[in-house]
Amino acid sequence: MYNLVMKDLKLAISPLFFLLPVILGALMLIPGWLYFIVILYYCWITVPIMFGQFRAQNDLIFTSTMPITKKDIVKARVIVMVIMELLHIVMAMIFGVINIYFISESDKLFLRTVFGFLGPVFYHACDLQRDLYPHVLQDSV
Repeated sequence: MYNLVMKDLKLAISPLFFLLPVILGALMLIPGWLYFIVILYYCWITVPIMFGQFRAQNDLIFTSTMPITKKDIVKARVIVMVIMELLHIVMAMIFGVINIYFISESDKLFLRTVFGFLGPVFYHACDLQRDLYPHVLQDSV
């Protein structure tokens, strides 16, 4: 399982997707930005493009020729998506803490970035795991 996860992280995922959480997390520093949208960019940008890359690189065919079960392939792919999602959330949290301490309160127009903001973020992450991934993975295997 560890080898499959490392294969996906090193071969199948473009290095841009490891830089994307930093770039999208920096949106938390913009005063008046809808901060919850920063987390949703993971769903709108990262997931569809990553699965498109998997399909374009024939990663499923390459992985299915290995002596492993399809269940392990799906588990490894879900673990990779969870790792990428947690990377997005952690970077948004880091920039959110910077936002809390360094941007004045008068510049904030919408939902303030307080520690209570992270509750809906983790709820969204759990909801995404439950709803989005089974449909995407069912189509790819």
